[in-house]
Amino acid sequence: AERTAFFAAIAAGYKPGDFARLAVVADTKMPISPCGACRQVIQELGGKELSIILGNLEGAREITNSEALLPAAFSP
Repeated sequence: AERTAFFAAIAAGYKPGDFARLAVVADTKMPISPCGACRQVIQELGGKELSIILGNLEGAREITNSEALLPAAFSP
């Protein structure tokens, strides 16, 4: 879902680096985290310091950033 959101935003005219933060929320017991493939796309299009809010429908949340979720990511 995160990759699709980024790809849709890019298709709509946004540029890599235009994003301020990303929220990832699901109906889970603990705050949900993006998969590895999404983490790579998030870092490439959102940048290392992109703020990411991980949450669930019960209101639990954690705030992190792209680099913390994927250290030493591939970078062109």
